Amino acid sequence: SFGDVIKYRTSLSYMQEGDFNMMGTSGGVSIGNYVWTFSVDQADNWISEATSMAIYNEIVWELIQGIHIIGKHDYFDPRTKWNDGSISRNTFGVEIFPLNVMEIKIQTRFSEVSVENITTKKDPEYLIQTHFYF
Repeated sequence: SFGDVIKYRTSLSYMQEGDFNMMGTSGGVSIGNYVWTFSVDQADNWISEATSMAIYNEIVWELIQGIHIIGKHDYFDPRTKWNDGSISRNTFGVEIFPLNVMEIKIQTRFSEVSVENITTKKDPEYLIQTHFYF
């Protein structure tokens, strides 16, 4: 952390069980009212004899205390062919914290699926989630 201005974290992970192994890195940076978090993970033999890749990025802007504007990108490729079988999603929305134990997420998600080098855009998904923390 650089005083109260910039805060950060990073981590590495590794797991192996038989011929399955998984490794990744994750982290984040916070500057003022903005937070960026990320994760990149690779798994070998999760799907028979293939290498899978998952990538996640999220940017959050705290508009005012209790209301956050979010944008995130998820990417998953089950066989790391990068253009075959991958799923890519962009999500935009708002997180509302009306109580310190409650979160309401209102989001719109745009997805693309690539199969055999043909990318298909799916209809937008509209999500409302409620979380209670105890």
